[in-house]
Amino acid sequence: SAEALAAGGPGGVALGEQAATGFRLVRAIGASCAETAAAPPEIAAARFDESGDGSSVMLPLDGGTGPVGCLALRFAGARRFPPEERAHLLTIAEHTGLAIERVRGTERERRAAMAERERSALLADALRPPLLPEVPGAELFALYRPADQGRVGGDWYDVFPLPGSRIGLSVGDVAGHGVEAAAEMAMIRNALYLYVQEGAPPAEALRRLREVTAGLPEAAFGPDLATVLLGIYDPASRRLLSASAGHPPLLHARAAAARYVTSSGVPLGRALPSGLGPDEERTTDLEPGDLVVFYTDGLVEVRG
Repeated sequence: SAEALAAGGPGGVALGEQAATGFRLVRAIGASCAETAAAPPEIAAARFDESGDGSSVMLPLDGGTGPVGCLALRFAGARRFPPEERAHLLTIAEHTGLAIERVRGTERERRAAMAERERSALLADALRPPLLPEVPGAELFALYRPADQGRVGGDWYDVFPLPGSRIGLSVGDVAGHGVEAAAEMAMIRNALYLYVQEGAPPAEALRRLREVTAGLPEAAFGPDLATVLLGIYDPASRRLLSASAGHPPLLHARAAAARYVTSSGVPLGRALPSGLGPDEERTTDLEPGDLVVFYTDGLVEVRG
């Protein structure tokens, strides 16, 4: 029988039992194996000790980009290691080193993905309105749910008061997921808010926003940077002005009937096709009890 030792750092790396050969794993790292594991690639080499009362083998483990540890085998009693057995042991060490590196790489990727999700979630939470404003003559409701597997993307909504007791409503979707999409969402959302606060109606605000996003590098953001649906509601006149930049249309429900309020407009970040003209602005007159729904495509698209 033999004792097998895998050294991948302090405490070792457990490789499992091989009942067929009687290998028994140990946690302690011998000095010789530790030296072999830490040796530079150009001097790290397999060591076959056939002298003394106990024979041993120390095999450096290479993960493909450098040493990741050492595999040590100790045998009770003296024995010889013929060439074919040495070749077999070297093959075991080669596959073991690559397996350890794959596990480490998977763990690094998992931790990096978790860290990115946490950062993007914090950013998205910070940018969502903490409370919806109270506006006489209107009731506001909002619901936000992250995508599958907790991925945070560039979807957003915003509701903000405007002069004259009006309210601004926007919803949008930036392509992609993660910190980059959340950061792009923040840029577009904040720019849109400023344009509307300055007095721009929906179509004008989208036109100004389009001029900014059209100059962004396509290599970084792609041809379709974002879609946006913007509305300005005046409770006094019960009139809603809206414009869309390639976003799913808003839904207007009255009693038992409902209809989509569509408007032309291509996504932000792509130049307007020739002859299309400016973004179209729609007017919707509401009555008491009417319902208007702004949403992103995640609500209506069937995934997979």
